[in-house]
Amino acid sequence: MLRVRQDRRLRVRGLAATRASRWLALGSLLATATVRAEVRQEAAPAPARVPIAANFSSLELATAGVALVAGGTLMLFGQRIFGSPTPSLGPPQPGSFDRTWSDRLHLDDGSGHHFLWRAPDIGGFFVLPYLPAIAYAIDAATTARGGTPRLFDDPNADHRFFAYGEALGWTLLVAGVTKVVVGRERPYATLGHPELAGPSNEVDVSFFSAHAAIMFAAASFVALDTSRRLDAGPLAAASPLRRAVLGTVVPYLVAFGTASVVAVSRIIDQQHWPSDVLVGGLVGGGIAHLAYLTHFDQNGQPRGGRAASVRLVPTPTGVALVGLLP
Repeated sequence: MLRVRQDRRLRVRGLAATRASRWLALGSLLATATVRAEVRQEAAPAPARVPIAANFSSLELATAGVALVAGGTLMLFGQRIFGSPTPSLGPPQPGSFDRTWSDRLHLDDGSGHHFLWRAPDIGGFFVLPYLPAIAYAIDAATTARGGTPRLFDDPNADHRFFAYGEALGWTLLVAGVTKVVVGRERPYATLGHPELAGPSNEVDVSFFSAHAAIMFAAASFVALDTSRRLDAGPLAAASPLRRAVLGTVVPYLVAFGTASVVAVSRIIDQQHWPSDVLVGGLVGGGIAHLAYLTHFDQNGQPRGGRAASVRLVPTPTGVALVGLLP
């Protein structure tokens, strides 16, 4: 009788041990699978290096370079070369959107002081738009020498450099041509604020704001690039709310907020009507989005052989879009 009880106890203990071992084995398998998944996620392969020729044609790079040089020349010396244009857009009527907001935002007391000591005016055209290009160029030069890019950890920074230059070049060219062809009197002349007057040959080149155009081109490119790369990289496993806030809202808020300060300063200083600023922002932002989406996918990586066929090409009467969006 004693032996039977002992045998039963041994069998029960053996069965329990077997079940426990099975549960332990299952737990270890699940833990191993989780660890491997985490390791695979952390050790995701770095973006592959894509040759420039797979994303940019020689003709595209050449025309973008010409646009950059020609646009910059027109912006700096257009009125000296072609003279002041004859205004084809009349002054806004009293009570209109332009007149109302120009009066509301005019803060000068007659002393000729500019908004924030002209920091947005100077920095928004001569400094801020070129900082991303410098950053892309630094990483591109580091990669070309066989080193590891430090600023963005991006082996394809040269693609961003050329696409960004393309966006700025076409923005400057469109703005420069428009200022030479379309004339509009600046607000300080129409509203009688001679203390805010600039050079006499620039009084009729209010339309459209080149400051707003180039700043929103830079802001659009940087915000779009940052948002897509965050979503595909550091925020890939984050919650939808965190991805929306950190991956979309914050980049666009910072970039567009900076551009808006520059744009609004041009209205405060009576250099542009509000509609000049709005049109400039739409032109610059549209060109930058087109340049970026043509060359980069939803993860912010170069399209390579899958590049979209859209190209901006010069024509005898201006520029034209050729091809289709991806």
